[in-house]
Amino acid sequence: MPAPVRVVIRVLAFGAVAAVGLFQAFWHLGRANINPDEGVYLTAGQQYIRGVFTFNREHPPTAKYILGLVQEVLGQNLTSGRIAATSIAFLAGVVLFLWLRRELGFWWALVATAFWWLLPRAVVQTGIKIDRFAILEPFMVSFAILALALGWWWFRRPTWWAAALAGAAMALSVTSKVSTAFLVVTFAFLAVRLLLRDRAVRAGLVGLASYVAAFVAVFAASWHPMGMTSAIRYMLDFQSEQNRLGHNVIVAGRVVLHPPWWANLWFTEQGLGPWLLAALCLAALFAFLPRPSELSVYLGVALAVLLVFYLLVAKNALPSYYYVWVWILFVLAAIGTKNLFEFRRQRRRILRPLALVILLVAGATAVTTTAAIARVGPTGFARVSPVLAEHGVTRIKILSTGYASWEFKPYLGANVKAATIDASNHASFGGAPFSATAVALRTDNRIHIDRPLETFVANHRELFTHVVVDDVDLYLPKGGRTVMQTGDSFDFGPPST
Repeated sequence: MPAPVRVVIRVLAFGAVAAVGLFQAFWHLGRANINPDEGVYLTAGQQYIRGVFTFNREHPPTAKYILGLVQEVLGQNLTSGRIAATSIAFLAGVVLFLWLRRELGFWWALVATAFWWLLPRAVVQTGIKIDRFAILEPFMVSFAILALALGWWWFRRPTWWAAALAGAAMALSVTSKVSTAFLVVTFAFLAVRLLLRDRAVRAGLVGLASYVAAFVAVFAASWHPMGMTSAIRYMLDFQSEQNRLGHNVIVAGRVVLHPPWWANLWFTEQGLGPWLLAALCLAALFAFLPRPSELSVYLGVALAVLLVFYLLVAKNALPSYYYVWVWILFVLAAIGTKNLFEFRRQRRRILRPLALVILLVAGATAVTTTAAIARVGPTGFARVSPVLAEHGVTRIKILSTGYASWEFKPYLGANVKAATIDASNHASFGGAPFSATAVALRTDNRIHIDRPLETFVANHRELFTHVVVDDVDLYLPKGGRTVMQTGDSFDFGPPST
């Protein structure tokens, strides 16, 4: 094939993948439901760039600096923060492509990049791609990708400044969210490999020194405005206390305070889907067969470090934690699929069809992910107000059981009164009497619910209109009446005025 034709084909292929990636990244960013942490980080960012560091000190500041600066340019709103997060995640894909093109060739580098740009990273109650939201994880992971790419660049062509850039990028990652701190081990691994492979003692030691010096400088510069010693002490104390107390989360159908060690693996399956996860894991296995490349070993070390930390060291688990390592799984899967195509001739009849099945599963998932983003819009409690208006309810006062406060507060605020769970797992309303124009009941037994209210609704079912708004079950008293709550007793009240 003539070189100009080959160049045109490659440009068109890259452009097509990038175009879909941009669509997934930016389409209707402002329409998706609010992630419960977005308001916290956006507010903190606004305060930090004004020199006020009293808010959200339990996490490092770098990502919040960026969110604050972007809001100064684009406006203080949710969409501005989301633009910042999804932009840096998209640029991380460009870094992946530039990094992997030399190692894997154009087409397989494009496959790895497509995996990152087009495949889901879903989190319950957030959306199908977590990097479309103004939270810390996209910044942490994107800087980590840059750090590992620069580390590899140094490994290939050892210069002090490449090592320094890698250290600086890793510091930006760790000071966005501390979860990637253990990835500093990967540069030490490369330095040892360099010493063993080339006996380049001077290059290895200079690289390590440059990496550490740049890491420390950027780390200190990021923390300094907050008062580094006190801020880090507060963060560590907060995390230690959270590990001790635990964090309620639903794992495999059960609400648990201290999740089992495998919880983050379960969240990975929930976020990627069983078929895609199986295909990626199978492909990643072949990244180490028949003989692993140095790149596969490097990425394998990074993945192992993160898995050990999240599965064996960390005491808590959340649906978003798997995001920190999913990009490594994507790259290893691309390498493994490439190996499947390039196995010795006698095995190609079996392995090439397997590679095609893996690519087909990934491609089908990319299509469904794109379609889901094309349809993105408000769901659940974000739609409750207009739905109630359609049913003639203009005064919105809701008694809620079974729903977490972060699900309704961004949209309905103090117009919802929710049951609280005491130490004995008893759900109770308490407080002043409340006149509700609707009841929101989640009857999923995985989540504690207030049985008296559920019983009241069940016993008077003919007096309620059941309205389903996505995953929210609403019960509207007929005839415009209200439900009066006094303590843990309920009765019908006069029509709302």
